[in-house]
This record gives sequence, structure tokens and C-alpha cells, in this order.
Amino acid sequence: MHNPVEIASDTMHRINRMSERQRQDEAREFRQAMYRFKGLEYQRVISAGVSEGLVPRASVDQWERTDRTRHKRELHRARSLLFVAVTRARDALAILWNGEPSRFLTPLRAAVTDRNQ
Repeated sequence: MHNPVEIASDTMHRINRMSERQRQDEAREFRQAMYRFKGLEYQRVISAGVSEGLVPRASVDQWERTDRTRHKRELHRARSLLFVAVTRARDALAILWNGEPSRFLTPLRAAVTDRNQ
């Protein structure tokens, strides 16, 4: 199952079948911010909101013309946070976005396309 929508749907179906206690434990794992994932690992991870303007934040680009060093540093920080978040999944990863996907997904999309051909 490589389709992110199928992975997300399967995960939601599993959560709906769980007991209330299991549901609370499972939901806690999926509601953490990216910066809180460091050092943790989960069976499945859904990283939602990986859209341009959110990852990286739109405000990062304001530094491109005035402070290139800061711009580069902020882009690196945002890319690193996304990397940490998506590498926490042991078995399944779904990356979701609305509108334009983050520029950081371009190399990933190419790699997935190459692997599936």
C-alpha cells in the first residue's frame, strides 16, 4: 500500500475500530508537532500540511533578498524538521498537502516515481 490516501484511510479505519483507551494512545502519536518527533519512532506517520507556505513558512522567503545567510539557515532548519518528521515512520508514511506541495517534496516525489517504475 503506497498510496498516501489509502494509508491515511486505513489508519483512520483502524483507529475507529480501537477501544477508547487505544484510540487516545494512537491519536496522541499523530498530533505532535514536527519538532517534537526527534528521537521517537512510530509504526505509521501521517505528516499533514506539507504545503508551500507552511513548510517552509512563507515568511522564510522574506530573507532571500535582505539576508541570504539567514534565508539559507531557515530553509535548512525547515528541511531538517520535515526530514525528522518523515523518518520517524517504521512501516508506513503518508505526506499530505493542500494546494501546492512543499518545495522540499520535489526530490522525494522524483525518488518515489523512479522506484515505482
